[in-house]
Amino acid sequence: MRPALIVTRHLDLGTLSLRHGEELPPDLLTQDEVDKLLDEGWLAEYPERRSLYRLLSMFSGAKEKEPLDRHELTAYALPK
Repeated sequence: MRPALIVTRHLDLGTLSLRHGEELPPDLLTQDEVDKLLDEGWLAEYPERRSLYRLLSMFSGAKEKEPLDRHELTAYALPK
């Protein structure tokens, strides 16, 4: 499982504006661009934080998926 990429300060990417603490949408940037932002401190990797984009891929359109456990499916009334 890949870590979640979290914005560490206000970041404007074209028409998309991300605030501190928001997750970078998947497939928005190339790996080289992500690496550069990580090196410059604009992004941080959080391996323990689950990605909302991957958890809710049916709504976000993310290619990668992260499973919800049975309790979460029931609690949030999501389809299996």
